[in-house]
Amino acid sequence: MSNQSLVLQGINRKAGGNYTCVATNVEGASRSNALHLSVMYAPVCLTENGVTVGAAKGENVALRCAVAAYPTAIRFDWEFHGTGDSVDVVAYGKMQSHGNVSRFFYTPQTDSDFGTFLCWASNDIGRQVQPCVFHVVAAGELTSYLLLYMISARSIYLTIYKPIVS
Repeated sequence: MSNQSLVLQGINRKAGGNYTCVATNVEGASRSNALHLSVMYAPVCLTENGVTVGAAKGENVALRCAVAAYPTAIRFDWEFHGTGDSVDVVAYGKMQSHGNVSRFFYTPQTDSDFGTFLCWASNDIGRQVQPCVFHVVAAGELTSYLLLYMISARSIYLTIYKPIVS
């Protein structure tokens, strides 16, 4: 403590919150009003492990990238890593961002449209160190159809039909 200032070193974003000062001497004790400490930090992905999404060719895919950040994320960048080099994916789909969440919408049409998507967020403090990771994989072929019949309010019957292969 110097010149009536308190310097906090080595804190991280979890140190944010309300703090009070308590002083005690022979005359008694006193407590200050609460002071809120906001710790500013670059974005970090809310999902620690990669997310795997299965999709069929021609099926609409929506990827949701959510980060924790203070101040709020001001920019999101998406990259695609497939069989070739990494590319900016904005040309391949539609991106919507609001606050600390970005969504990327696209429709895979070929085998090369499946791969790994990376989402990077930035704010006034910096760019996130580790991206949010999404693995989009081709969904398996449909091998059976499930039909649901409700006979009464208390009974539900399920019938499974396999497709006829000619």
